[in-house]
Amino acid sequence: MRTITVLSFVMWGCTGCALMSKAESLDVRYFAPEVPEPPREVRVQPAAADGQALAVRVGRMSASAHLRKYLVYRSTPVELRMDMSRWWAEAPEDYLQRAIVDALFVEHPVQQALSASVPTLDCELLAFEQVTDKKQQKARVSVRFALHDQVRVLAAGTLTVDRALHEADDPEELAKALGGALEEATDQVATRVVERLKQLPPEEPAVSAAVAP
Repeated sequence: MRTITVLSFVMWGCTGCALMSKAESLDVRYFAPEVPEPPREVRVQPAAADGQALAVRVGRMSASAHLRKYLVYRSTPVELRMDMSRWWAEAPEDYLQRAIVDALFVEHPVQQALSASVPTLDCELLAFEQVTDKKQQKARVSVRFALHDQVRVLAAGTLTVDRALHEADDPEELAKALGGALEEATDQVATRVVERLKQLPPEEPAVSAAVAP
């Protein structure tokens, strides 16, 4: 009983010290992968004489479970590290969605549809990280996409873009490089989507009256 009493007192004392001691505050820095630009209008493409035009609906935009608020560093194919002092200003999937919308409806002659009667594009951000590869530092973006008509997959694939980094620990350089890689990857996705839409025969749902104004 004496041993238990002494041990309990020691544990209480340690707990009290921990509660009374002031923990060091974490200095959090926030980053955005995009360079601010004046907003560009989404071009509304006129329909062809036969009423057919390229159109697509933006569906689910998601990110892998490890891509949340922290900047991610990959040291090996199976090891990741999250820097708890470096946060993204927004969720990575929000950056993905804006990049997809910009690539499809600003850079390509595609109408943005709201109805599910036209092909739908779903995308998942698989990689949004700094990678150490043979002592070289890279910013890596990987996007998996699927274009479907609610019944079958019309086109699918995974596109990965790497950008070389000059510094091993420069979050600002990393954020800018990831922004450029994301723009390149989503532009490749948009190109694939447009090519597939052009291959659809008129009777397939390549256009809908429910097109965003």
